Amino acid sequence: MHLQPHWSNPASKCIRELEAPDDRAHESDQRHIIRPFSLSGIDEVQAAGTYTVQTHEEPLPGLSFLAWRRIATLIFLPSRPGGAFVEQVIDIDPLELVAAQERDAASA
Repeated sequence: MHLQPHWSNPASKCIRELEAPDDRAHESDQRHIIRPFSLSGIDEVQAAGTYTVQTHEEPLPGLSFLAWRRIATLIFLPSRPGGAFVEQVIDIDPLELVAAQERDAASA
């Protein structure tokens, strides 16, 4: 698949790429969490660390201006110590992740 040029925001380390065939976009950034956390949809408590989170969006059709609808938010989980070198990718509720980060910041 050929990707068109992308824009990046150095302050948030986000990259948004438009894919030529269907104009879907994704934004990827790193989330730093200093205390263990849990989210619904993930069986185990996750260790403190840096996690990649991707937000996938698609354009809303029929509007006179460009607007996007979130269709998925994914978190990339590293493999477990001593386990196979495999990542898990889990679809999560972005508001639940924000709440976990707020709890993390409040306890720091």
